[in-house]
Amino acid sequence: MNWRDEIASWRREPVYFYIGASVVVSVFFWLVFFVGETGLIRFGHLWQYFALPAGLSEFVRRPWTLATYPFIHLNLVVFIINILLLHFIGTQLQILEHNERLFRLSIAGIIAGALGFWSAYYGIPAWFKDEQATYLTGVSVVHTAWLGYAGMRYGDYPLNMRLFGRWKWRWLLWLFLVWDLVQLPLVNTGGHAAHLAAMTAGILYAWILQKRRSKRGKFNVYDNYKTAGEKQIDRILDKINRHGLDSLTDEEREILYRESKRKNKL
Repeated sequence: MNWRDEIASWRREPVYFYIGASVVVSVFFWLVFFVGETGLIRFGHLWQYFALPAGLSEFVRRPWTLATYPFIHLNLVVFIINILLLHFIGTQLQILEHNERLFRLSIAGIIAGALGFWSAYYGIPAWFKDEQATYLTGVSVVHTAWLGYAGMRYGDYPLNMRLFGRWKWRWLLWLFLVWDLVQLPLVNTGGHAAHLAAMTAGILYAWILQKRRSKRGKFNVYDNYKTAGEKQIDRILDKINRHGLDSLTDEEREILYRESKRKNKL
């Protein structure tokens, strides 16, 4: 398999690619850190060569960090939360969207997260209180970009939140936005700035698609009303919300697949 085939496989399964890559890379650096701390080999800070630096002059010397920083996690709790959110948000959004679009959104989130991190560092440097804060790591920029997109484009669609009742995408987006805004001046300023930038990228992506769709809709009056097909989609989504994905029949899965292909062309 050549590199083009590798990239194509990532685009087909972005959720599991980001989960798998984050697990492998993070475990590797934890082992490296442990060995370095024991004094066996002095490379406990090797992760800094793959994390995104706050200083642009340092980034110019290590441009690859823009591609590697999402897969590095230094904190086990943060790592677990990110993996769970990647899986939850990604698999829920896969019901509505093609994996190709999720992959493009993830790239937008990674780039926007880096820009948000640099903007915060140069705009409010006093909030960066320790050395670790001057490096950006973590795959959270991916799932926050997905969330921004879903909250904007599918805000009223139901979410399967079994432990917390019936939710909508928009509510979850607002929860994350408020959390990151509150935490921004308190702790991990660069990380929260990256989250906000990634969510903004997802929101803008959805807004652009909606604008393009609305222009087409000017020539189709029936687009302003719910069709029988849209009502059927709503019933299927409600079934997922109540009973989970496993409750769908093969026919219902095929309907969702065709709908996601149609939306992907809009």
